[in-house]
Amino acid sequence: MKKVLCLFMALVMLCFCGCTTDPKDDGFNIVCASFAEYDWVKNLTLGTDVKVDILADTGTDMHSYQPTAADILSISKADLVVYNGGTADGWMTDAIKNSGFKGKSIRIMDTIGKGLIHQHHDDDHQILTSYVEYDEHVWLSLKNAVIACNKIAHTLAELDKTNQEKYNQNCTDYVKKLETLDKDFADAIGEGKSVVIADRFPFLYLMTDYKLNWHAAYEGCSSETDADFEKVLSLAKTVDKEGINTLFIIEGGTDALAKTVISNTASKNQQILTLDSMQSVTKKDIESGKNYLDTMAKNLENLKKALN
Repeated sequence: MKKVLCLFMALVMLCFCGCTTDPKDDGFNIVCASFAEYDWVKNLTLGTDVKVDILADTGTDMHSYQPTAADILSISKADLVVYNGGTADGWMTDAIKNSGFKGKSIRIMDTIGKGLIHQHHDDDHQILTSYVEYDEHVWLSLKNAVIACNKIAHTLAELDKTNQEKYNQNCTDYVKKLETLDKDFADAIGEGKSVVIADRFPFLYLMTDYKLNWHAAYEGCSSETDADFEKVLSLAKTVDKEGINTLFIIEGGTDALAKTVISNTASKNQQILTLDSMQSVTKKDIESGKNYLDTMAKNLENLKKALN
């Protein structure tokens, strides 16, 4: 095993030695860890010859992704690296350090100020413990997207003055679209309504932005342990009590838990819809036209079906 590892490292070093280390030799390069920031950057760089790469585009959940030798090489040659900065892409910290990267980096979680805190609750949403963890799924807030895009555009304008006006105009145009969709969410969703997610729960920012009450099978995005039958009965009780007609699951998941909850409700006739957290996007999805705004708009469409 040690011989294999040493051979792998030797090949990586050979790649570095055999390629140019000057990013300017290959134009202006931006590397993004995952989908949301990649799509933002693509919109902010419209009309330029800037090269934008995404690393996590295999469909592997962000939490399970591991960078390849090619990823490390791409980072080493980048002028700008943009990543979320949570545990899901925590691998980026080591990748940046180990690649010899000399450019500028933007950690999205640093741009939004104080993030939302994820805490353990009981079924009535009372805090059970003092355990505190900042929720990393900041891109699932259109308000956060506006802040992040302004930061990215400002950084681009500083680094690449040739395209400064285009970055500024693209940012103005794209932020208007984000703010319009944010208003559509606010207008369509009445405050105080309840949502049940019979799955992992990366939607804290989305629920908080529009003052929705949420009930989830898991406190966060980890599903290392199965939801026990007590949780199933608790969710079923909530569905009955609040007259909820829809259960949500997240993209790429299974509806098995949702069906179990439904089978324990009084009416047993609730529908199952998906909320897309954009954590398992593939290169094929991107080539087929998947983008951040349309995905969030689809989430709104499904929320409207559930709440109205």
